[in-house]
Amino acid sequence: MITIPGDRRNPSWLHKIKFVLDPIGYMESNYKQFGEIFHAPISGNYDPYIWVSHPQAFQKLFSTNPSYFDTVGSVYIKNFIGKDSVVAAEGKRHQRKRKLLLPPFHGEYLDNYGKSIILITNNAVKNLINNQLFLAHHLMQNITLEVILKVIFGVPEKPRIKQLKKAIIAWLEALNSPLISAAILVPSLQINLGSWSPWGKYSQSKQKIAEIIHEEIAERRQDNNDSYSDILSLLMNAKDEQREAMSDEELHDEILGLLFAGHETSAAGLTWAIYQLYKCSNVRKKLLQEIDTLGNNFEVKMIVNLPYLSAVCNETLRMYPPLPKTITRIANQSVNLMGYNLPMGTPVNGSIYLCHHREDLYPNPQEFRPERFLERKFSPYEFIPFGGGTRSCIGQALAILEMKLVLATILARYQLKLLENKTVKPKMRGTTLVPTGGVKMSFQGLR
Repeated sequence: MITIPGDRRNPSWLHKIKFVLDPIGYMESNYKQFGEIFHAPISGNYDPYIWVSHPQAFQKLFSTNPSYFDTVGSVYIKNFIGKDSVVAAEGKRHQRKRKLLLPPFHGEYLDNYGKSIILITNNAVKNLINNQLFLAHHLMQNITLEVILKVIFGVPEKPRIKQLKKAIIAWLEALNSPLISAAILVPSLQINLGSWSPWGKYSQSKQKIAEIIHEEIAERRQDNNDSYSDILSLLMNAKDEQREAMSDEELHDEILGLLFAGHETSAAGLTWAIYQLYKCSNVRKKLLQEIDTLGNNFEVKMIVNLPYLSAVCNETLRMYPPLPKTITRIANQSVNLMGYNLPMGTPVNGSIYLCHHREDLYPNPQEFRPERFLERKFSPYEFIPFGGGTRSCIGQALAILEMKLVLATILARYQLKLLENKTVKPKMRGTTLVPTGGVKMSFQGLR
């Protein structure tokens, strides 16, 4: 029996509930009590279920030469997105899917998304009313949903895609219920009593999304036009080394995963950034001075190369990583980790949040100080907002591009005011770390 420290007095379902209700408090209390490696069963029925937060542990988790850990398809992810998504795939199947998915998120395709992001941001902010309260999270969700629909389908104004947008909003709004977030982790709570029950409403929204995505796939296959450059078309035309294309179910699960990651996690990161920028006037002033140096050269390539803007984005993702933990890894052999000998089959989870708040790496970690990313270069085991190794987020380049362009556009052209007088605390919304209350703000017109 491995003597990993941790709370074994409470049942695993209670650990799951505690994590959903107060993820930061849960991680920090375990860290303070048990240290850099502890047992905390917030997923599955594993005993022990290991959490680590030291960069050396992340280096071993992410290592591929030699590889000590495999990533198994998470029951949590399969339940949330689908068994055929790249996130849920294992081994060679995961490698195949990753190769098919990578091209649309790099190179010329990525360059083409920039102008759309700026246009969508301007359209969303222009619709705000002077001096009227709005929630920053809602604004960012609106922007990121429009962006990801444009990127995936190419025609967001199409009636079917408008229906999809409504269904996605209903699906993700259901995640505001702690019961739904808990039920994703605890299958016994998944009680479907029709549309008036929380899980029934959640399931119906998800089923509606599936129907619309499959209708769009069927229409595209019938159309058989390979000239489109949106992600769905690129994935439908992609072939692996055996010249095999993705099935309809694979396409559905990949699109659903991209819709969630490209919308929900990006909206969370942007909301945290806006919150800190309008809370820390000195940081906002410094960023505005940098943005103003662009003058009339307000172009995508000029914006993405701004160093202080990059530092602001990194500091936001350090303090509030949208996904506060890594995908679970399973030891594929006996391995020593942080002084403990783990037998084959031991699940290990990396706490991104705890790593990003280590005093030895980030002095005064609760202080929002972008300068730390200009003063020091952090290793891929110290700064890991998009995970690491073969499981790093495929869409991270698009996420960073979107974050920079949305923030630069808003700060350069509009005036907002933060209406929060108290510190905004994080909460779990499904798998994502979001600000409680959505961050209250008001629109103050053009700059």
